[in-house]
Amino acid sequence: MRVADKHKPKNLDEVIYPNQTVKERIMAHATGGLTGNLMLWGPNGTSKSTVANLLPVAISGENAFVETKSLNVLMDHPQFEEIISKSCLLTTFTDSHQYYIVSHELDNYKIKAHEFWVLMDKYSTQMKVIITTNDPMKVHPSIRSRCTPVHFPAVQPHQVLKRAQYILQQEGVHLTDAAVMHYLSAVQHHGDLRKYFEKLDDLIFLQSKGTPFPPVPTGTQAANRLSVVPVIKKAA
Repeated sequence: MRVADKHKPKNLDEVIYPNQTVKERIMAHATGGLTGNLMLWGPNGTSKSTVANLLPVAISGENAFVETKSLNVLMDHPQFEEIISKSCLLTTFTDSHQYYIVSHELDNYKIKAHEFWVLMDKYSTQMKVIITTNDPMKVHPSIRSRCTPVHFPAVQPHQVLKRAQYILQQEGVHLTDAAVMHYLSAVQHHGDLRKYFEKLDDLIFLQSKGTPFPPVPTGTQAANRLSVVPVIKKAA
């Protein structure tokens, strides 16, 4: 099983955030310090969708009432306003307290923007909209205006290191931090967590076959500081 699937974050604490500012903003929404609709934007593979999916449960618990239909399907329903109205009403009788609409890559869909922003205003205290997008300027301005933007920039190797080491050690791969940083840096230009996880998959595969890991250049500042010697440790 791929690392990205096997070690998928189960809560917001396990998420790899692109920086501390993003983490603090998301945690503020999770704990109630901040409220309102959110637009998580940035390039692919920066934890936007993961955060969007986990946030309702972080706010309202396991009984969070999350709409299962995609937003474009919901808006195409002839009684979409009635569905939203009843869903918001239902939350007053549940532990959820809010009705969540999570819509991924909203810039790729055509929705009835006017009808939707009217409902966003009408049910602003009962409904929380969380959208993700690669390009916020492609989201209708009336919807964009009603969401707090949180920018998820490309992820750097040092932000992945801690989680990467945890995953590798869980899989029986033991490398120094500098060695892991070297391997992660090979795909840094993507800034994409999926590419970092694919690199971990490669290392785990080499470990399983007993194949030596690619050499780590010596003489670098990181290597000198941490005395990098990547080794394969097999279970006794």
